[in-house]
Amino acid sequence: MTKILFTNRPKDVWIGGDYIQMERTAEELEKLGVGVEIIESGLLRPALRIREFDIVHNFNFPMVWATYSCWMANLHRKPWVSTMIYTDTDRFVSYEKQQIMIDNCSAAIFANQGEVERAKKRLTIKDDIIHIIPNGIDDFWLRNIRPKNNNYGDYVLTVGRIENFKGQLAVAKACKELGFKYICVGETPDENYAKRVRAEGAMILPPMNKEELIKMYKYAKVMVLASKTEVMSLAVMEAMAQNCPIVLTDGSGWKPNNVSFCKYNNVSSIKQAIKKEYGRKVDHKEQIKQYRWEEVAKQLKQIYDNLLVNNV
Repeated sequence: MTKILFTNRPKDVWIGGDYIQMERTAEELEKLGVGVEIIESGLLRPALRIREFDIVHNFNFPMVWATYSCWMANLHRKPWVSTMIYTDTDRFVSYEKQQIMIDNCSAAIFANQGEVERAKKRLTIKDDIIHIIPNGIDDFWLRNIRPKNNNYGDYVLTVGRIENFKGQLAVAKACKELGFKYICVGETPDENYAKRVRAEGAMILPPMNKEELIKMYKYAKVMVLASKTEVMSLAVMEAMAQNCPIVLTDGSGWKPNNVSFCKYNNVSSIKQAIKKEYGRKVDHKEQIKQYRWEEVAKQLKQIYDNLLVNNV
């Protein structure tokens, strides 16, 4: 049996789509007969155990734990794969180190061409290591939810961490000027920023379980994710599965059909996009149904198989 070591940040650092992506991919790989173990925070503590695995697969390329993962994989001559989730930042790892990492990467997994282009602005990447595998979505999010009592009335929705990078403050200002209720669901790692968002009239709700969250998507007049950059947001995919109108920024690597785009931190641009999408009847389900975690796992398994043949 092929044995894969998944490495990522500690799970309790934040609630994020990267961990959902990793765990669901692991589940589907195991159904295909691939053994997967998840170790958090790189490979410093369990370094000697790397010999038990055939391939090391890291999630979140431009982060500190990825440097440890890459280093240990190469030290033990194991193929190193990275699901990039690439954000253009050197806040955690310098671009110089990122270039060394990508030079030692056996396969770089991107969610879409937009993410590839973003990474190539900073890094020189060999074409033969680039693979595009879109994210998946669970059937749960495609369920038909019957209308029931909606406790929040009409509202604009954002789901995700409330922080400057995600751009909720500009959305709150746009909604205030439009006279629309704005609800944010997610963690508040930067409480000062969250206070500023609340001061503009936004309601901030804590992270929800999926049974609660699917109803929020169902009743929202529009889902807005006005982040500086995004790869392929699972929250947006979930909202689209409930036929919620969508607004994204032009910093999104994923460009789904039949949605509106705005500029990051530009209140006027955000207002225009919200007005266009607010309450609009859309049918996103057929577009979303094509994305499956099973397909993600199948494509990854093929990459693993090819790497092991070439690594003999």
